[in-house]
Amino acid sequence: MTYYYWKAEILKEECEKIISEFDTSLSGKLASVGNLHGTEGLYPEEIEAMKKEGRWDYLHNKSKNEDVPDTSIRKTKLNWLPANHIYNKILCEFVTTTNEKHYHYNLTKFTPCQFARYDVGDFYDYHQDSGQSKEDYENETRKLSMTVQLSDPDSYEGGKFLFYNGHKKETEPPIQEQGSIIIFDSKMWHRVTPVTKGVRYSLVSWSLGPSFQ
Repeated sequence: MTYYYWKAEILKEECEKIISEFDTSLSGKLASVGNLHGTEGLYPEEIEAMKKEGRWDYLHNKSKNEDVPDTSIRKTKLNWLPANHIYNKILCEFVTTTNEKHYHYNLTKFTPCQFARYDVGDFYDYHQDSGQSKEDYENETRKLSMTVQLSDPDSYEGGKFLFYNGHKKETEPPIQEQGSIIIFDSKMWHRVTPVTKGVRYSLVSWSLGPSFQ
C-alpha cells in the first residue's frame, strides 16, 4: 500500500480562508456517489461537449447524469472550486510532481477541487475513486486521488481517513495536521469514518487519463 503525503503543507490561514470561501453549511449540495462534479467543477469544454451530446439539462443548468444521493454509502455536503481557482493550480503541481517521481501514469486532466463538509453523523463508506461509471473505462479514468485536510484536528472528533487492504488492519495515514496533503492511487480502498463532534472540512480532487490497457 503506497501513498505520498506532506504534513501541514498549506498554512493554517490559507486553510481557514478556503473554508470561509466555500463552506457549504447553507448552500451545499448533498453528495451523491458516482461521477458527480457540479457545474463549478466542470471545465467549459466539458460543458460544451455535454450540450452537443444531449447530456445537459438546460432548465436546471447542470449535467443530466448527476446521481441521486445514496446516504447509505456517503453523507456529506459539497461545493466546488471554480476551474480557474488558484488552489487548483497549486495542488495540481503536487500531483504532477508525485506522478513524475513515483507512478508514471499517463495523466491528461486534473479535476477542479471538490470541497466537502462533514457534519456530525456524516461519513463516506469504503470505496474506490476509479471506475465510477462505464464511461470511466471507455474514455478516461481516475488514476490518482488527492485529499487535503482543511480542518484543525482539535475542532472535530471522528472523521478519520482510513485505507483498507484485504484482511489487514486499517491504515490511518499521518495527515491529521491542518493543511496536510495526501496523494494515492485511485484504485485504493478508503473511507471517512462518521464525524462524532464538530465539523470536518477537506478538499479532494482526481487526476484522470486514458483507460488502462
